Amino acid sequence: MRWTRAACLCVICSLFVSAPAAWAQDDLDKMLNAIPDVPNAEKSEEEADAAPEVTEEAVLPAYVKAVRQAVLEQWEPKAKIIKKNPKAKAQFLVKIDINGKRTGLAAVELSQVKAFDKSVLDAIVVTTFPPPPPQILSDVERGVVVTISARSYNP
Repeated sequence: MRWTRAACLCVICSLFVSAPAAWAQDDLDKMLNAIPDVPNAEKSEEEADAAPEVTEEAVLPAYVKAVRQAVLEQWEPKAKIIKKNPKAKAQFLVKIDINGKRTGLAAVELSQVKAFDKSVLDAIVVTTFPPPPPQILSDVERGVVVTISARSYNP
């Protein structure tokens, strides 16, 4: 059987086209195999579902947030006060003992809207606070600042 010139060209062209692709695949395989394994790259399902670990520095801000949320749950201002004073804000220093009991209360900054300030104060007085974690107890006994603004109101 005699090869035609066109057939020979097709065979030669296919070699030139397929050979670089095969070499590229070999190079890619070598590169991928050269990537080192990273230990613990994939977390187990239990680790992924677990709550993130709270660092020592984050314990106090997390507790202050929980205290503020507890106050907000008790806070029942009149809608008219919020509507008239949308930028009102009050801050109180709340001292809390190891059991979560309020041991002291002082105004840090008042809004100058008596009804607003009283509504925040009333909420703090009736709030049951969560017990603080032991590592921040001394800080909490000195007091945490609770800031409530009119924007925090969620009827």
